[in-house]
Amino acid sequence: MKIKTVVVEDDKDTLERLSSILTDCFSEIAVVGSAGTKDEALTLLSSAQPQLAVLDIELKNGSAFEVLDELNTEGLDIVFVTAYNKYLQLAMQHYAFYYLLKPFHDLEFVKVIRRYLDDIKRKQSLLRPRYFELQEFLKEQAPKLLINTGKQHVFLVLRNIVKCTASGNYTYFELNNSKKYLGNNTLKHYTEILEYRGFFRVNRQVLVNLDYVETIYKRQALILHNGERLHISSGNRERLHEVIRQFSQ
Repeated sequence: MKIKTVVVEDDKDTLERLSSILTDCFSEIAVVGSAGTKDEALTLLSSAQPQLAVLDIELKNGSAFEVLDELNTEGLDIVFVTAYNKYLQLAMQHYAFYYLLKPFHDLEFVKVIRRYLDDIKRKQSLLRPRYFELQEFLKEQAPKLLINTGKQHVFLVLRNIVKCTASGNYTYFELNNSKKYLGNNTLKHYTEILEYRGFFRVNRQVLVNLDYVETIYKRQALILHNGERLHISSGNRERLHEVIRQFSQ
């Protein structure tokens, strides 16, 4: 099955160039749509549900970051193509696979996409054994998570985790004793493991343990036991409705 891909670029020539490279050079990819403005990008990403998005950052009437923040983009891989290097940190926070600066040669873009496809194949070969290995630590009799901090592996008791916060391709785990650990994986990865274990994805940056939530404010924010307020992204509010239904029974 081909990888559904969209291209968002406000310069028509660049948009056609990127689309042509993807179509002509990669049989594994299907370009299912393109957009040039923030509003068009919102509509396209919502309807197409792509696996890969090639995004310019500064768009007409908005930015790619605003688009991503308004949508539930779980499972979306992103290649940013932009003339500005000032957005690198933000790009990393939005799980960018790559950040390609303009001007660029066609071959540079081809190498990025080839690297992406190779990464997909590598993850597919590792995903199932890694997933089931981690699931072993989430059994009822041992509700723990094993994280790799780079220097060591640490067992975290799930009920002691207050929240998890994205930091580029890593994740900070904040515990109820104020200790913090930096896990050697993305928040997306840990969300897939923990979201059915009493954790709620608040936005692209934060996953929270519902045991530490005291108040749901206007279905727009969660107030934690320590008074911290976490804004709920619009794309995750439907999930919040399900949480409310579960706890209201």
